Amino acid sequence: MVIVRTALVRVPELFDTSVMILTTSPTAKGPSVLPLASSGALWSKPGSTPSICHPIIRVVAWSPPEDGPRLRVFVSYSKSDIKAKDELLAQLKLLVQEGLIEPWHDRDIRPGEDWNEAIQKQLQEADVALCLVSNAFLTTDYIVEKEIPVMVERSQRGKCLTVPIILEKCLWTRGDLKRFNALPAKGKPIRSANPHAKAWVGVQAGLADWFEELLSKKN
Repeated sequence: MVIVRTALVRVPELFDTSVMILTTSPTAKGPSVLPLASSGALWSKPGSTPSICHPIIRVVAWSPPEDGPRLRVFVSYSKSDIKAKDELLAQLKLLVQEGLIEPWHDRDIRPGEDWNEAIQKQLQEADVALCLVSNAFLTTDYIVEKEIPVMVERSQRGKCLTVPIILEKCLWTRGDLKRFNALPAKGKPIRSANPHAKAWVGVQAGLADWFEELLSKKN
């Protein structure tokens, strides 16, 4: 995740604007300063009153160093919610491309691999556990008995951030997940939102903020 701050800096020798874009990232040693020319003159001469003539592009691309830290993200979901899992992964794709996170879910288990051992290994190594919570999720025995207890125990030790993502109205606050702050905000179900896409954008933004905070602690 790149944080972009734009500052307009007056350079007396020039008859326009020097635009400096300050970028910071969780894996950077410090802020990077990039010049960006404006699309039109901002000052007619040194000492004059500035007037904005054209909009200035504020976003720059940034590629994290290859050896930067990445968060290992475990995705827990019911087989009934595969479409929701795919939507979540789509929302996370930009963060994956930026090298900030490595999502994992049971479809990543290799042929011939013991699925229980693979899941438990990933749970023990995860920095973040994302739970796609629905009625089907809460009634899946393996999730309730083998996954959630591990998430709770590791979260209590500060080893993992557990985030319930509420897909639909269900009794999720009656179990162990009630101790965790959920997304969307205030636990409003995604499937109750109109349109659903708006709720997913809120989930994406909330996760990006939390991931950024976790990465800053790892540096």
